[in-house]
Amino acid sequence: MSSKHNFNIEELLSGFDSIKISALRNAAKLSPMIKECTIGPDCVDLSQRKVIEPPSPVKVENDDATKENDPNVSNEGPSTNSTPKSVEKRKSTSTQFAASVHNDATDCAAVQLKLHQQDIERQRLASVQKTLADRQTKIRLADEEREAQLAKSLQEATLNAARKEKDTEQRLLNAMKEQEKLAQEASARRQAEIEQENRRVNDIQAQLKRRQEEMRKKAQLLDALRTYIGQFRAGTETFTKALTVIGVQHATKFTNQKKAVRMLQKDFELLLQTINTNQEVSQTEVDQATEFCKLLDQVNVEVTEILAQIEASQRQQQEQEKLQEQAKASEAPAAAVPAAQEQPPVQQKTTDSTDSATG
Repeated sequence: MSSKHNFNIEELLSGFDSIKISALRNAAKLSPMIKECTIGPDCVDLSQRKVIEPPSPVKVENDDATKENDPNVSNEGPSTNSTPKSVEKRKSTSTQFAASVHNDATDCAAVQLKLHQQDIERQRLASVQKTLADRQTKIRLADEEREAQLAKSLQEATLNAARKEKDTEQRLLNAMKEQEKLAQEASARRQAEIEQENRRVNDIQAQLKRRQEEMRKKAQLLDALRTYIGQFRAGTETFTKALTVIGVQHATKFTNQKKAVRMLQKDFELLLQTINTNQEVSQTEVDQATEFCKLLDQVNVEVTEILAQIEASQRQQQEQEKLQEQAKASEAPAAAVPAAQEQPPVQQKTTDSTDSATG
């Protein structure tokens, strides 16, 4: 913007020199035509004189002076730029002035012309001064605008630098936060992996414990089953031995017990076959074996009670027979014969009881 209002001060000063030279030249031209004082307290009162319109040569001079006062026309005097026609006019004008009579009217017109020229010169000088002032104002405004633009540019540069510094700090802060976030995520993942590994180890340990507990329970179940198998066999042997000592006449008293033992033996054998097939023992199967042993014990208790009753009946019968034999022995010797005949059936009873027990 400031480049539009740049101008050359030296060119303006040279214009003032041209004005001075032009004024001196015009004064030199008018000096021969003025005989009286025109300025100051002793000047002639021109208002009392009749103003006569100056002849045409004055007009030519006026035109020449106007051209000299024109800033667009060179004021350096006659030069090579003047045309021959203008030089000829100037020569004719000088000749006319020299030949004419210097009367008062001519002097007045010349003075008026001089004053008019001075007025024009003052106006021109004022215009030039105004132009210079305007140019100075424009220069000042341009300088102020340039300084304001420079200050604005400096402020913008400062703001941009501060903004860039802030952006850099923000980027660094964001990078640090991102690194911290990544570190936290990595730590969290590592912690999660550790916890998962711990859970896996705990699960394995729990599985091992459960496996060990299952094995311990299976071992306990196997031990219990072996115990119940031995107990069941012992109960069966007890039942068999009990039946071998009874006679045939008492075999019918154990019919229900025989059926119960046969059913228990069958169920117990089926239970053992199931265990051998599955290759494992459950609590249910152990409970069944326990129940079979209890039932067999109950049967043996019943057999024991029946045997006790039979033995008591036999002792009572033997006592009665002994008393009868003593009575018969005292009555007649022949009473011993029936007693001897009754002995073989007793041996037969023993044989029958053994057979029935075996059966």
